[in-house]
Amino acid sequence: MDAHCDVAVIGGGVAGMACAAALAARGRAVTVLEGHQGEDPRLRGELIQPFGVELLERLSLLRELRTGTAEVGGFAILPGEGREAIVLPYSDLALNDAALWWPPRGLAGRHNLISGRIRASAAARPGVRVLTGERVTGLLREAGRIVGVRAGRGREIRAELTVIAGGRHTRLREMAGIAAESRLLSWTATCQIDRAALPHADFGNILFTSLGPVLVYPVSATAAAVSIECPLSIGSGREQIRSAIEASVVPSLPPALGKALLASLRSGPMELCANHSVQPDRHAVPGAVLVGDAAGCSHPITASGITSGLHDAVTLGAALGGAVGVDGALELYEQRRRRFAETRRWMADAIHDVLTARDSGARALREALFEYWMGSARARAASLSLLSCHTSSWAGFAAEYTLVCGLALRSCFKEQSTAARPVERVTGVMRTSIRQALRLLGSSDRVPRRAPA
Repeated sequence: MDAHCDVAVIGGGVAGMACAAALAARGRAVTVLEGHQGEDPRLRGELIQPFGVELLERLSLLRELRTGTAEVGGFAILPGEGREAIVLPYSDLALNDAALWWPPRGLAGRHNLISGRIRASAAARPGVRVLTGERVTGLLREAGRIVGVRAGRGREIRAELTVIAGGRHTRLREMAGIAAESRLLSWTATCQIDRAALPHADFGNILFTSLGPVLVYPVSATAAAVSIECPLSIGSGREQIRSAIEASVVPSLPPALGKALLASLRSGPMELCANHSVQPDRHAVPGAVLVGDAAGCSHPITASGITSGLHDAVTLGAALGGAVGVDGALELYEQRRRRFAETRRWMADAIHDVLTARDSGARALREALFEYWMGSARARAASLSLLSCHTSSWAGFAAEYTLVCGLALRSCFKEQSTAARPVERVTGVMRTSIRQALRLLGSSDRVPRRAPA
């Protein structure tokens, strides 16, 4: 049996359902095909940056997430060794943008709750039809253009536009003729603990251990999630990773937090997720477009995955709302999406380098970053504006990174008594800086800093 609609969306996760809401609001008849019958058990992003909260409001999807989740006020960096925490409150964003629509707060919750409520809300909109348990097996083509999808039992659904929102490893991206580079970066292990154990209860807490950085954040009124970066060198077995966390992470945490994590590891489930960098060579072809992780993803250290998917939905909706036709709209989406995504990727690469590398140059950059954040509220606001996806300025990122590198080099020349000689530290700082500069120079596209209204 054949069916017809204006837009076929493949994937009923956050990005796919946000696209359905955005396009239905512009009068499009949308059919969403989701392969899972119930909840998707896989671990996904749980923290929504303030810009993502604003996008949820634009899509009229925020109200459903006000209960069962937790507001997040920013980040608290705990450098360790008895040092004072560095607090980066989202409220500092107002220093760079006095016209903020919303007192800037993030939002966090269990991913199944977030995606389930967004799906339910979008599915109830006029013009949206959701088919669950409906796996897409192929794409339909006519005259070099994608004109719909082929689902189970040979069923065909024809559409003016096909939106591929099937996740970072979707086979449909390749079927659409889009190549992608994929790299396995590390593992993330996540446990749930009592929120009372958080050093800063209303913030995302970032701590440092010999295994890697740890992010601890509230997900409800009573619960918090502990997200632990685990290098590939420790292996991929669940018990190997659990043992490494008990040996290397638990003793490095504040006592209450370490005790709570150890109890969770020994009594509750530990979720495990592979972290990939996926970079497609383009985001659209005639008749089809990629959104969410299908359109590319970076290391999750910036906690911007959900926000990026929401940005895709709003950007695609705005592009299709113009008078340029579908193909012209997809070109516009490609341009606007690429700039936002590349700045997000550069931020993730740079922060991951600084926070996880163990050489003397990386340590110097890490200390310089801490010094920069402690220096002024405006410095914190500039970094937060990029980190939270509020801005996606290429020049802004380059300027911030250059300032931190300058502080690191100054510190290297002033330091005379470290185990690693200053020349080694300078070499390390320069090596990391050059690596980031080459990434920045790898693209020349420039697109607007914000999603269109």
